[in-house]
Amino acid sequence: MSKVKIDHPYLGLLLGLLVLTFTGCGGGGKDQPVDASTEPGFVGATNCGQCHTATYDDWLVTPHAAAFVDLPSADQDNPVCLRCHNTHNTLEGVQCEACHGAGGLHSGIGPIELSYQDSVCQDCHDNDAALSASHSETYQQWEVSGHADELAAAWHEFSDEAPPPGRHRSTYPIEMSNSSDHNFVCFQCHNGIGTLSYIKNTILTPAAITVDENATAECATCHDPHQESATKTNVLGDVFTTKHVRLPEAISFNSKVTSVYRTFKFLDDSDIPPEIGNNIICVFCHQGRSSGLVLNATKFGLAADDSGRRFENDHYLAAGAILWGRNGYEYANRFYTRDFPHNTDTINGNCIGCHMTNFNTGTEGGHTWKMVSDAGVENVDACNVSGCHGTPGVTLPVTDFRTFNPNDADYDGDGRVDGVAQEIGGFVLNANGAPTDGLLGALTTAIENQGFLYNANQYPYFFKPDGSPTTPSDWTNVNLAAGFNLNMIFKTVKQFSPLPAGGFEGGTNVHNPPYTIQVLIDSLESLGVATAGQLANRPVGTDPARDYGANQLSLP
Repeated sequence: MSKVKIDHPYLGLLLGLLVLTFTGCGGGGKDQPVDASTEPGFVGATNCGQCHTATYDDWLVTPHAAAFVDLPSADQDNPVCLRCHNTHNTLEGVQCEACHGAGGLHSGIGPIELSYQDSVCQDCHDNDAALSASHSETYQQWEVSGHADELAAAWHEFSDEAPPPGRHRSTYPIEMSNSSDHNFVCFQCHNGIGTLSYIKNTILTPAAITVDENATAECATCHDPHQESATKTNVLGDVFTTKHVRLPEAISFNSKVTSVYRTFKFLDDSDIPPEIGNNIICVFCHQGRSSGLVLNATKFGLAADDSGRRFENDHYLAAGAILWGRNGYEYANRFYTRDFPHNTDTINGNCIGCHMTNFNTGTEGGHTWKMVSDAGVENVDACNVSGCHGTPGVTLPVTDFRTFNPNDADYDGDGRVDGVAQEIGGFVLNANGAPTDGLLGALTTAIENQGFLYNANQYPYFFKPDGSPTTPSDWTNVNLAAGFNLNMIFKTVKQFSPLPAGGFEGGTNVHNPPYTIQVLIDSLESLGVATAGQLANRPVGTDPARDYGANQLSLP
């Protein structure tokens, strides 16, 4: 992926004005900067709107369209400001041609082909000493985020430079209009350009994108530069609205349960609450790829020797689902916590309210999305705001993520009250990368006593005690469910592992601790090893378990 600055100022753009939705325009190709010395003339957005009427009308109400008129009058002749607040210096605002190039290249000549890559946004959204301090440094924040880290496994293993064994190495072009490529399914999340065909629900249609290059989660992956807001209504009549970010046409693509109504459902077929707002774009990739419902429906009814009867992998990073108390394996006669202040507070909570608050450029918050800097500085200021943990006399302030325990409860039953994160565990790992502390450690031991070795570092994670592969007959419904919950919770915790300086970036212990503790204690109880202390301190749930139908497990 290219991260060099483009030398043509008109290509700079607010939050990714780079998505080619124009009818007849080119696909997701590599950077194609226009040669200013030979280009035909700029025609202005009004002329573009004669053919692209709907897109033009949407653009008219965006900050891009008002970029010039919103400038203070004293700055409207300032060439430093006009570099980004006008298009080609003379066309007011960030118009179509700011990203797509001069209209003369398109009208009567052929398609305009520009990149979906971050470099198109960089010129105007990077740190620039010539700009005033009031300008946000969005690009600089994004550059240090996991969304931009080309060498992170989520991107590198699916690139054309994937390290050995290269099972997911890409060979471009990859057409999202057919499913023949081995990375077609993976590109829902593992290529920020391919993701757009899933978000727009155009996969397997002629409107799907052809992916020509490696891509992380680019600006355009989350942001639609042509649209200020989006609204859709689900089959229940609930209205969903986003502002500045995309509202996916579909969500749960990879569910093996075809009854899932993809547009507004989690992977356990439960409704996504309309209050989710902009955070729906986070859940698009951060709910994993499976659920307790999928496990129950696809594994539990199989014969003991059926080759499909094996461990079900939730596919990591399920924090978005756990935040709303979803997707774990739930036991039929138990109650679980769905609503939790971290998801019901639509101003200070949810993904954005925490991860983008109180940013220090390049360290945490903002478009870094980090709750802990790489140096181990915890962004507790995001927690200690009025209405959350910063209300004197009402709530306890958060001093650090590891030891905070507002209920003073011993959830893991070891006779000692630690922080919620420590009660859940995942700080102390054995040689196989499996947790040995807290509830996670207790569940690891319980499953190993069932005849399984949990190796968190090696897929498919569960093996026989001698390290050999398991067979279908090794698995019962009970240990399939417990193993699913262990792996789902731990893989989410592990993605936010302890940092060298002692910080802890959170995980399930922050997103929805009651739900996390409930599924872990229930899993221990199903294996017959939950202690009296664990059962006594299990948080009281408010909502009945999801109904999986036939074969769903119950507890005593």
